[in-house]
Amino acid sequence: MPALRSENGNPGDFQLWYGEIEDARAAVQWLASQPNIDAGHIYAFGWSVGGGVSTLLSLWDDVPVRLIGSCGGLYTADIFAAWSDILPFDLNDAPEKQLRLLRGNMASLQHRHIAYLGQDEWLASFAPSAEAEARACGAPLTIQLVPGDHYTALPQAIAAFVEVIKADG
Repeated sequence: MPALRSENGNPGDFQLWYGEIEDARAAVQWLASQPNIDAGHIYAFGWSVGGGVSTLLSLWDDVPVRLIGSCGGLYTADIFAAWSDILPFDLNDAPEKQLRLLRGNMASLQHRHIAYLGQDEWLASFAPSAEAEARACGAPLTIQLVPGDHYTALPQAIAAFVEVIKADG
């Protein structure tokens, strides 16, 4: 269940990857300020819509994280049509859509991001073009396909991300 604004009984206004990113930034900044936290070793990870949050969190240089990962969160603008009944903005407003995507904003990626995608999920078909976009601008994005679909890929993605964290020290 989301711990961010307006969903599942939480207070606030649902903005779909806009104000929610501000909430995530504030949460990580707060965590880093705590006395018993090693602020040099904070990692963030999200799945599905939470993966969209963690992906967009990678765009902010003031987020004190060492590495960010996602599973099933590397969305394209196509998702907004599927979610048209919940959009807090006009589906035809291209700038509103663009602010909510890593694709097209790749040159602004501030933190290393590993995007795990299930081999059998529809987002995997966009991996080659996302990798090409990242390469073209030198963005620190790695895309790793793991077995499964949008739902069943999560355990493998978490295990792989944990191994990266362990190796990072």
